[in-house]
Amino acid sequence: MTRITSLSLRVVGTMVAAAIVVLGMPTPPASAAPLDHVTITASTPSHVEGNSGTTSVSFAIVYTGNPTAFSIDWATADGTATAGSDYIAASGTVSFNGTGPDKTKTATVLINGDATAETNETFTVNISNPQPATGIVIDTPSATQTIMDDDSSASFSIGDVSAAEGNVGSSTFSFAVTKTGTTAFTTSVDFATADGTATVADGDFAATSGTLSFLPGDTSKTVDVTVYGDTKHEADETFTVDLSGAVNATITDSQGIGTITNDDQVPDVSIDDQVVAEGNSPDTTTMTFNVSLSNPSDQTITVDYTTTDGTATTADGDYVATSGTL
Repeated sequence: MTRITSLSLRVVGTMVAAAIVVLGMPTPPASAAPLDHVTITASTPSHVEGNSGTTSVSFAIVYTGNPTAFSIDWATADGTATAGSDYIAASGTVSFNGTGPDKTKTATVLINGDATAETNETFTVNISNPQPATGIVIDTPSATQTIMDDDSSASFSIGDVSAAEGNVGSSTFSFAVTKTGTTAFTTSVDFATADGTATVADGDFAATSGTLSFLPGDTSKTVDVTVYGDTKHEADETFTVDLSGAVNATITDSQGIGTITNDDQVPDVSIDDQVVAEGNSPDTTTMTFNVSLSNPSDQTITVDYTTTDGTATTADGDYVATSGTL
């Protein structure tokens, strides 16, 4: 197709001369070749590790675009999962011939199973270095794989203790703290005593608190609480040791009960004798009898009393009968 860009006319006598300049259309630039696009995705983004041996996960490397022959590299990279222990490092090169259905390749990685309780972990597979590089666009350069832990976690529990307090000095109540489940990694748990009917203020036991650390393989530790003896008759009393703040573990039984059993005898009640001069009538004299316990008690103790005639009688006006309860 052409177009007239200018026209000039010159008149000479009766003749007309014309000049026409004809220009062709400009040649359009050649179209750029369409690009090829490459992506990588995890076929199953989450994978249960298992307890032993290896299992495999796969990653799809897909290209779209022109039928182009090229290759591209792939390689694993650590995230929170570590090559060697959690999975087996791998790398390779996939090639596309650019014809037919040859638009998807697979990269395979082996996962190591174990019986260690741990958090879920991740690693990635990255693609890079397309050859030839011209015309190849990497849309998704990496895919993340999550390794799902399927092992039971560690858990803590604490036992109860019951013992006599003793009459003097102190004794030790040892509370067993047990870890069950996996023992393959370091865990810890906090502990603290708490008053019950036994109290620190009354001198029944000494408060204590702290943290127990369990190294790999440890299954049991003890919390020792000092209990003080006395000779006071009292009911059995209790205090607790409470667990909290477990690290890398759960708590299934958080409270150990310490029962301080009474080992002091029930007090004997006694009354003393009194001798007084009677005086002269009409005066009266008060005779006071002291009633006492053989040992102290924190229990309420009652005792009844009443007078009884001897050689002195109420009928003879020797004394005034009385009775009551102390």
